[in-house]
Amino acid sequence: MLWFWQTIVIRTLSVQIMRILFATTNPYPPQTAGGSESSTHDLCLSLIGRGIECAVLADQADTAPDGYRADYGMGYPVYRGRDPAKGVKPVYDLFGADVVVIQAGKPLLLIGECLRHGIRAVVYIRNIEFHWHGGGEYVAHPLLSYVANSRFTADTFKKAFGIAAKVIPPLVRTERHIPERHATPDKQKVVFVCPHPLKGVEIALKLAELNPDIPFLFVESWPMVKGVSDKYPSLAAKLPNIEWLPRQLDMKPIYAQARVMLVPSLWQEAWGEGSDRIAGQRHTGPGQQPWRLARIGGLWRGAA
Repeated sequence: MLWFWQTIVIRTLSVQIMRILFATTNPYPPQTAGGSESSTHDLCLSLIGRGIECAVLADQADTAPDGYRADYGMGYPVYRGRDPAKGVKPVYDLFGADVVVIQAGKPLLLIGECLRHGIRAVVYIRNIEFHWHGGGEYVAHPLLSYVANSRFTADTFKKAFGIAAKVIPPLVRTERHIPERHATPDKQKVVFVCPHPLKGVEIALKLAELNPDIPFLFVESWPMVKGVSDKYPSLAAKLPNIEWLPRQLDMKPIYAQARVMLVPSLWQEAWGEGSDRIAGQRHTGPGQQPWRLARIGGLWRGAA
């Protein structure tokens, strides 16, 4: 899978790529966590291992001063600012990037800046909620190449805009996510990651209520607006069989406790956090976690 990324980016420029800037309008770990951010991190680490320098441009989630200052806590520079779209050109120049890979969030805003400054970009389509992508429509342009995280995403994207996108599933470094076999003696929990309304938190709560003898572990991922963010932990606290944890950068200890991974999503999953891990879970052998997935979007195809 990794060679796909090297090939498509190298062909985009017809030169050997040495520096790639991944750009998103979302915050980036450790400020937030999600499937897009996790797979971007894995991709950066893998490309760096191949001698390709990587950096990320992302939203600044707190009230830091204006500007795009780099931190190195993820193992590579992450430039954070209040308006990542405005930072495309200055960070591209500062990092000395050869190409921008446009990620989740509002990619159309980032595309606009790349085209305005004549910057070549690979646009990675990660979800099909195109009305949330920053306004306007995607266009075919000599400076742009498109890739999608699944056949479902690529087909939906082509139907909407008439543009073909090469399918490249999210890269997963399984050693970062898959626990050692039988890592936890009592692997009896139903694990549900991202207790968000769109991810089926109310279904998961109901399942826990109907099965009081089964322990559930809920782990936060996506941020939620105030009011909603208080509602579901409060409901979970009324059920003694639910343990609720904040987002975790290291998911190995979480997966090590799972007898079943629960993904009751209501979201039109393009690929999804759950599917990002399924490929790795297939190869864990005895003690592997079975998955219970909603048959929605492209999510179930990741488990096929």
